[in-house]
Amino acid sequence: MSTPPEIKTNEGIVNLALHHLGNEPITSFDDQGKPGELARNSYAIHRDVLIRAFTWNCFVHRVSLSAAAESPLYQFANAYDMPSDWMRTLHVNGQAYDDWNVEGRTLVTNAPSPIMMKYLRLTDVSTWDVMFKSCLAAKLAMYWSEPIVKSSTLTQAMTTLFVEELKQAISTDSIEKVGTVIIADDWLIARATGSSVRLATGVPQPY
Repeated sequence: MSTPPEIKTNEGIVNLALHHLGNEPITSFDDQGKPGELARNSYAIHRDVLIRAFTWNCFVHRVSLSAAAESPLYQFANAYDMPSDWMRTLHVNGQAYDDWNVEGRTLVTNAPSPIMMKYLRLTDVSTWDVMFKSCLAAKLAMYWSEPIVKSSTLTQAMTTLFVEELKQAISTDSIEKVGTVIIADDWLIARATGSSVRLATGVPQPY
């Protein structure tokens, strides 16, 4: 199921989720009632978890960072403060997991300043890939089905929808990367559904 192109706001994604559940739309996150409450309390966490779970192309950004004034106490030579929109580090100076750690919102490494970092950043909804929007809406519908509709049958249907949306979105997103198709982390499906559904096949790449 594709997301209509006019969905360019957080409320639009919430309303697609509510549409899946046969519920009336909200006008804003401040709406009274269970849908508004769920949007206020859990939309952001579900969005952020889904962004961090995979290297979605629409969130990828590259930046040059200068070292912070204060160096790490030991082990690494330099510390770099993350950008305010940072969600997840993909690689530093072209290396995926080589001589750097993320500690809180700081990256520590022996690499000299400045470094080139590729990372996932939170951007405006209007810039998100249509398949990510659809996937997020399906995830929200899965988690919100029980508190809104109180139907285990609908919850199972929304779980199936989320799995299928995620499989399709990740496969398509991977095709648009240089190199072999990336294996998506199965823990995302396992945690969401209690199953071990395989998402994609291929050789892992350093993104």
